[in-house]
Amino acid sequence: RFYNSLLLAGLTAFFGVPIGLALGTWAAARKGTIFDRATTLGTLVLFSVPDFVLAYFLAFLFVVTFRIFPAHTAWVRDISWPDRLHGLALPVLVLTLISLAPIMRLTRASILNVLGNDYIEMAHLKGMSPWRIVLHHALPNAVAPIINVTLMVTAQLIVGVVIIETLFSYRGMGSYMVESVVRRDLPVVQACGMIFA
Repeated sequence: RFYNSLLLAGLTAFFGVPIGLALGTWAAARKGTIFDRATTLGTLVLFSVPDFVLAYFLAFLFVVTFRIFPAHTAWVRDISWPDRLHGLALPVLVLTLISLAPIMRLTRASILNVLGNDYIEMAHLKGMSPWRIVLHHALPNAVAPIINVTLMVTAQLIVGVVIIETLFSYRGMGSYMVESVVRRDLPVVQACGMIFA
């Protein structure tokens, strides 16, 4: 079960971190455009909506309405990897949307903070392209807070999978902890809490 939880969190980090960094960098480079406003509004919505509401909405959309993904992710041990990834797609999508919002917003804010410095203005005066200024001058100097929030979001993925695993019947540590609470199996609950901590 711990392996299953790590697999879910790892796949989410694999997709969520690069997408969040790319969207934040692009929004900072195109500050004030429609794309910047749309991504800012989208991340505010993702911040405001609880993860279980987002999970139920996407499940209704992709499981009930369009029937793209399976309703649950409970599988047998010898299932093939394509079927396993197909079953994991919806939980990974939900967790990716939840995790990319803080990464994208902090990336955008950090880059915009750096873009106000004097050496950025000098790079503009030298005639450098806006993308080169953002990627070669602003992003390396804004990377420290981005790394901090990325590590915090990745750590929260391990703990945050409790709700998502329960909703999608995924056999991980989170659903195991919930089942143990229902059974009043205190040693297992304590062990899961210690592992999450």
